[in-house]
Amino acid sequence: DLRALGRDLSAPFEVELDVDGRTQTAQCVQVLRLVPERRLVVKMLLEEQVYLGKLFLDSSRAKYIERERSGVEAMHDAGVDTAAIRGQARLSDNGAEVLLLDYLPAVRHLSEGFAVSGQTGTEYLKTAVGMMARLHQQGLLHQDCHLDNFLISDDWLYLVDGDAVQKGATLNASAAIQN
Repeated sequence: DLRALGRDLSAPFEVELDVDGRTQTAQCVQVLRLVPERRLVVKMLLEEQVYLGKLFLDSSRAKYIERERSGVEAMHDAGVDTAAIRGQARLSDNGAEVLLLDYLPAVRHLSEGFAVSGQTGTEYLKTAVGMMARLHQQGLLHQDCHLDNFLISDDWLYLVDGDAVQKGATLNASAAIQN
């Protein structure tokens, strides 16, 4: 049903999840991103906890959830702040794989270039460059590196989009700077 709705999806709505063999109802309270028939990102309430839910909807969902999970774990292992993985589930009808991550409140994109609590956009950019350097030192390349994938929440900078992380990259100085 989620795939068929395309862009006509509006929150709130409920989904039935299979979490560790138990069926649970999750409330999707806000649609944050929608790629029709492929991926849905929502603010989700499950057992009184707030999560960022990434629902992978298409026939390649197993591949994409694994790439997202692997990329998030690689960023974490490299010492780059990103939303932590809190669990994995699937829709009870097997229509989607669901990755549950920390929900980052009051998010702003680095592209907004504003000051928060004394930090300027330039200081956040320096932090972002340091994050990229840590990825490169670990042989990781973020293939979708743009300012909207750097999120500020509670005066802290996070890099998101684990699916875009390529492992085993060999970067010369020019390629690292371009990234």
